[in-house]
Amino acid sequence: MNIDSDDRKEWEPLPRTAGMRESSKAYAAAKIYFELGSERTLKKVAAKIGKSEDLMKRWSARYHWADRAVAFNAWQAQIEQRAREKKAMERAELWADREEQSREADYQLSVKMRKKASSMLDFPLASVTKTVDGTTTTVHPGDWDMATPARLAETASKLAAGTKRSESAQDHRGGEVDEWYDTELTARRRNESGGSGE
Repeated sequence: MNIDSDDRKEWEPLPRTAGMRESSKAYAAAKIYFELGSERTLKKVAAKIGKSEDLMKRWSARYHWADRAVAFNAWQAQIEQRAREKKAMERAELWADREEQSREADYQLSVKMRKKASSMLDFPLASVTKTVDGTTTTVHPGDWDMATPARLAETASKLAAGTKRSESAQDHRGGEVDEWYDTELTARRRNESGGSGE
């Protein structure tokens, strides 16, 4: 049924140009019928407004309630779908923002780690005594070996590479798990399985 002559929704009050005049009481009953959704029956509408079921049958036939109810259902389904899409979009944007913040935090951490590794390499490997203007200063080596800044620099590189890789990743975790993470995962699995590695 298509009796619309303008942008009026099919379930809204029928225009007089349709060859009939839908009274406000008839439309109020129709609206109740539409809003009952899957529970709609003419008997329920009659009970709600205190009228006879026969009158509801006449109004329903004359004003095409069944066809208008189908259009009402489709309109409601569209509204619900748009609401779901909007919510999904908002959640996607939220997680995209969080992922971007996480990548930025990883990058900034990698910069700090590189600086720290560089400053460690400048530190003496043995105690050094310096005398400047009569003041004697002894600089002791840190509690680390030469492998420490190397591991720090390697970790920084992996962090930085991970931030780049995640921008073009094929999944939400930033691409394949690299060897560094694989080692950690394998160690965890061994611990969980009692050291068997399986």
